[in-house]
Amino acid sequence: SEGTLGIITRAVLKLQPRPRSVQTLLVALPGFDAAVRLLRRLQASYPVSAFELMWQDFMRTAFEWQAGRRAPLAGTHPFYALVELDGEADAVQGTLAEAADAGLVLDAVLAASLADARGLWALREITGEFPTRLEPINFDLSLPVGVIGAFAERCRAALSRRWPQHRSLFFGHVGDSNLHLTVDGRSIAGAPHAEVDALVYELLREVPGASISAEHGIGLLKRDWLAHCRSAEEIAAMRRIKQALDARAILNPGKVLA
Repeated sequence: SEGTLGIITRAVLKLQPRPRSVQTLLVALPGFDAAVRLLRRLQASYPVSAFELMWQDFMRTAFEWQAGRRAPLAGTHPFYALVELDGEADAVQGTLAEAADAGLVLDAVLAASLADARGLWALREITGEFPTRLEPINFDLSLPVGVIGAFAERCRAALSRRWPQHRSLFFGHVGDSNLHLTVDGRSIAGAPHAEVDALVYELLREVPGASISAEHGIGLLKRDWLAHCRSAEEIAAMRRIKQALDARAILNPGKVLA
C-alpha cells in the first residue's frame, strides 16, 4: 500500500540456509523463448537466486561503458542472462552443455572467482550510471512471463516509428515477470517524457494481467496512469479502503490515489 493504509510496527524475518556453492554465470542466448526455457531447466535442478535477462542493446551499452575490461564472451548475441544459483560447478557446466545441445545456449562463462563474479555483475549494474550518462525515462513493468519478449519488440517498434533515433535499453528479472525499459530522453528530440509514458502504457494496457509497476510502486509519478492496469471498479474499491482506514488522509497523502 506504499504507506497509504498504515505503518509497519514489526517485521518477522525467516532465515534461509546459506547456499553451499554459489555459481555466477553469464549466458548468451538466441532468443527470448530460449531464455525462458533455460530458466525453467535451471529451476528444475538448482535453487536459482538471480536470472537477469539483458537484451542486446543493454549489453552493447555495458560493453561500451566498460571498454577497459575484457569482454567475458566473444561476439554479439541477441540476449544475455546473468545467473546466480546454488550448485556445484561441474554439475552446472553439465547442465549448460545439455542446454547448448538443445539450442538454448550460444555461449557461456562461469565465474572462477569472486572477482570474476563481481565483474559479471558489474555489467548488469551499469544502471547505476544511467542518471549521469543518460536522461533516463524509466519503466518498471510487470507482464506474464510468456509475453515479455513480444511486448518488448512491440515497444521497440513503436518507439522506432515515433522517434527513429531513440536509444532504449531493455532488461529485467524475467523469473519475476518483470521488464525494465529505459529510454534516453536525449535521443528523442526533446519530446516530453509524458509522450513516452503514453506510448508505452497504451501498449501495456492491451496486455491482460499486466501492471505499470512491478516493484517500484505507483507513488506520484505513475498515479495518473493507474487506470491503464486497474479498472474503475478496482480504483473505487481502493478509495473506499483508504477512506475506511485513513479517513483524515494523513498516511502518505497524495500517493497512489489523488
